[in-house]
Amino acid sequence: MRLRVALAGLAALAAVGAGLGIGLALQSSGARQCIPKERDSVFERARSRGLIDCYTVTASSPYDFTVVADGGDVMVRYMSSPGDNGSIRINYRSNATWKAGQFARIIHRVYEHPRVSLAPSGVFP
Repeated sequence: MRLRVALAGLAALAAVGAGLGIGLALQSSGARQCIPKERDSVFERARSRGLIDCYTVTASSPYDFTVVADGGDVMVRYMSSPGDNGSIRINYRSNATWKAGQFARIIHRVYEHPRVSLAPSGVFP
């Protein structure tokens, strides 16, 4: 009886250890993907200020690209065409309203005369 209890306890401890090991391995591998090869000046400022931890850049063309922060809390889409200053659209989750406002402020500091629009929270393309 004591042997069964000891083995059950040992099995539970091993399962917890394995879970922690897998969790740490996944977390550390995800951290490497947080710094994209193509940096964005707005998101780098946001990272340096502690506003976000991670972001990714996806470009559909040189004139249209999307940057996603913290797993989708805030998404900024830069859209333009040759010879056009373009526009910037900020989509965000309802729990990231403050972050979206901070991004709009940073964008106004980085770009000269930007056309920035904030989508209603929770609206994603």
